[in-house]
Amino acid sequence: MIRIMRSLMAAPSLTLALATAAHADVHQHDWHRVTSPDFEMMTDLAPEDGRMLAAKLTRFRLAFEVLLGKQQLPAPSPRIIAFRNGRDFRRVFSLRNLSGITHSSLNQYTLAFGPDGRRGYASRGLTAYHEYTHYLLRHHRQMNYPAWYEEGYANFLSTLHTTEDGIMIGYVSALQRQQMSRARLTVVDLIDERLVFDWQRRDLEDIYLKAWQLVHMLHLGHLSGLPPFHARVPEMLAMIDAGETAKVAMETALGVSLSSLERLLKSYGRRKPFPTRTLEVDVESDTPMEVQPMTRADVRRTLGEAAMATGNKGLAAEMFNGVLEENPDDIDALVGFSATTDDPERSKQSARRALALNPNHPGANIRMAEVHVGECAGSTREQCYAILRESAEFYRRAVRNDPDGVEASFGLGVIYLHAGQPGDALGYLRVAYRRAPWAPRINLFLGEAYRLTGDTERAREHLARAMHWHREQRWRDAAALALSLLESTEDSLEAPPDRQ
Repeated sequence: MIRIMRSLMAAPSLTLALATAAHADVHQHDWHRVTSPDFEMMTDLAPEDGRMLAAKLTRFRLAFEVLLGKQQLPAPSPRIIAFRNGRDFRRVFSLRNLSGITHSSLNQYTLAFGPDGRRGYASRGLTAYHEYTHYLLRHHRQMNYPAWYEEGYANFLSTLHTTEDGIMIGYVSALQRQQMSRARLTVVDLIDERLVFDWQRRDLEDIYLKAWQLVHMLHLGHLSGLPPFHARVPEMLAMIDAGETAKVAMETALGVSLSSLERLLKSYGRRKPFPTRTLEVDVESDTPMEVQPMTRADVRRTLGEAAMATGNKGLAAEMFNGVLEENPDDIDALVGFSATTDDPERSKQSARRALALNPNHPGANIRMAEVHVGECAGSTREQCYAILRESAEFYRRAVRNDPDGVEASFGLGVIYLHAGQPGDALGYLRVAYRRAPWAPRINLFLGEAYRLTGDTERAREHLARAMHWHREQRWRDAAALALSLLESTEDSLEAPPDRQ
């Protein structure tokens, strides 16, 4: 889930260069932590500018809830990292042509972004709103969204801004409409992008523009005399979430063929201007926000953990090492450094050192469990089972000290499955599922646990979700295999006995 930069926004595009090292001074800036009831934001903006941006994001969430209702799923508050300088953002994450990124792990959502063009965060909050949309959509309801819709909807909401009449959504500048009209991608090509966009695609900008235009028409086209597609979008998304192809779901729910939809979209693109909608939002002006300075160690840990989201291990190691040089007993930095090194022995030593300082530290126990699981590669079956038993002890300790932690519960559930104890696995996998029901990998292993314990109905539901939505083909294949085994078992049970 990303935010493409270049010429999508009205601000002039910048000349960008990929850098492999972080800006030497980024961790030495004056960073502050802005805490609100909905999120925690780390930023090197001036304190009042950081508070202003946090207030914008709060208004944005309220507008989102007017559109789609309040959040339905329990979720940890996201961690937001707002960079004062876009170059620092790109260098920390070792990314090019991007101005923002959303990264989700089982325990933490991280949204990171730089400012929008020359006006920075004083403009409408384009990138910040885009990334926040990803988080809000994911936790709005138990549903997986196709990549084209999620990115298009994030673009659709990114131009939200306050007017004298309320909060306006759907604004598209003349320049943006012109860029949309130049996109050569067809609707058929676009909806084939179900799971994730390839960041290296040359036509990535066209994909984002086409998705934005299509979603805009689906939600606001009725204001220009088109059919009320907005009322049919929920049915379309539900069908896609259940595994139906986008083509069938769109033609069935929207009531038009894809060729007709393409013609309508081309005609819609010629409208000047695009329709907009103004929302009446009860803005909570007194939302409590606390602004506190961050220590250098906090900044380095934050940047190190964030850099790991895109695999920038070099920067992450530099940040964690910086913390350890000042405090060799910093447990979080030891755990973080353990994940940055490809040397198994150094990784284990760092995790072991963290556990020696605090045997009950959840993160240190999870990390040690992961290190041990990695040792299964190249070992015999018997050796691997012994390693997994040892790993389970670390996961159990992590669960005892952080009962709500998703990673430890999920890891322990997977180990029980490998050990042939699906009944024991179920409880832990259910805990993980309650916190992240949208995660395909949790659905995969939970479905397998249900299959092995004979709960065919629940097994089919979770395995199908994993088969349709896991981003990696090997795991989609694994889910498909489990479903085929489930079907063959049911067939054998329903077949009449052989008569001699």
